[in-house]
Amino acid sequence: MRFSRVTCSVLPLLSCLYSVASAAWTVPKEYALTASPDGHFFQKSDRSPFFWQGDTAWLLFHRLNFTEAEMYLSDRASKGFTIVLAVGLTQIGIASPNRAGDLPFVNQDPTKPNEAYWAYIDSIAELAWSYGIRIALVPCWGQYIHDSAGNPSVINGTTAYTFGKFIGDRYPYLPKILVADTNPLWENKTAVIDDFAAGGVIPQYKHQDWRPIYDDLANGIVAGERQVTSNRAWNPLMTIHPTNLWFNGLPIALASAQIGDRDWLTMDACQSGHTDFPPDGPIPWWNARRPWEPVGLMYATGQTTSGKKRPAVDNEAHYENRYDDGKSAYFYWNASDVRTGTWQSVSPVFLGRSMDLIEA
Repeated sequence: MRFSRVTCSVLPLLSCLYSVASAAWTVPKEYALTASPDGHFFQKSDRSPFFWQGDTAWLLFHRLNFTEAEMYLSDRASKGFTIVLAVGLTQIGIASPNRAGDLPFVNQDPTKPNEAYWAYIDSIAELAWSYGIRIALVPCWGQYIHDSAGNPSVINGTTAYTFGKFIGDRYPYLPKILVADTNPLWENKTAVIDDFAAGGVIPQYKHQDWRPIYDDLANGIVAGERQVTSNRAWNPLMTIHPTNLWFNGLPIALASAQIGDRDWLTMDACQSGHTDFPPDGPIPWWNARRPWEPVGLMYATGQTTSGKKRPAVDNEAHYENRYDDGKSAYFYWNASDVRTGTWQSVSPVFLGRSMDLIEA
């Protein structure tokens, strides 16, 4: 279904938003992505190859109205993007409404979704599909499980499974990305950043293990999707989005390193990030100019771990026109940097070689 641009241009904006949000949409089976027979690549439901060319529009559902979202998605489709990463419960805040004035939950309770808020997400997911773009859904930003200082939040041992089941039931076949810009084994990332910048040997840190909460969330998603698809064997395409920050003595920031023994982890991911570390950091603090290193590690992990070959992506590399390390005093990444980084990130996988082979 394509939405009528004439209707949207004539009716007042709020009426237009209501009309597109009120129509239910069933995600088609053709939306599904799975691993190829050899485990390393993406394929569509008809088993044809799929190339993951993603753009991060974290706040797509929260900041844009329907007309603006269509403008954005049309532009990305024209540039060859096949995936857009977007967040359900965004980092803006649980008490912050979307453009239509809707909040994600009733009384800020993750077990009580506000229908209007999620219906609008439905409409944008359908719109993206009409342009040939799949939404990779981040159910909630990482801060709603725990913040950078280790404080728990509203997605917890009481609410995570129920919220996950809602997401799985409502959005089957959409790729799912958990954790969202944090790590499941964090206590205080600020201390890690400061100690690395100061140089010397990075000390050991105490940490908290948040993986049981992510297990609840993921298991809820799996249960919801299996129920709505009537397929008890179905495993969604799902991963975590760890930052490239790392705690000495803990697993490095790869999905497979931090949570790779879980059956629900069906895709490997990392983020090489936005920083050109001076000097070039060790692999746990990889440099944004060397994205093939973590990708090569993920590929090699699949090769050496029985039954755990997964498609692998650099889920967040440097952004065009973003300043190095997010600081305006530094240079900014240009289009050439981004294209080079993309090629470096996919070539280890598509060439079928590990990092060691590439560097030899």
